[in-house]
Amino acid sequence: MPDFFSFINSVLWGSVMIYLLFGAGCWFTFRTGFVQFRYIRQFGKSLKK
Repeated sequence: MPDFFSFINSVLWGSVMIYLLFGAGCWFTFRTGFVQFRYIRQFGKSLKK
């Protein structure tokens, strides 16, 4: 049983996790209308205050 969990852990934290994180990032970027790129100047100005 521990070997099974070790295998699942190595698969999920390997390439599968990279693809899932990349896909989620793209999905949220499209769904929010590229908010992190549209408001980058405003984010910078608010950090300077």
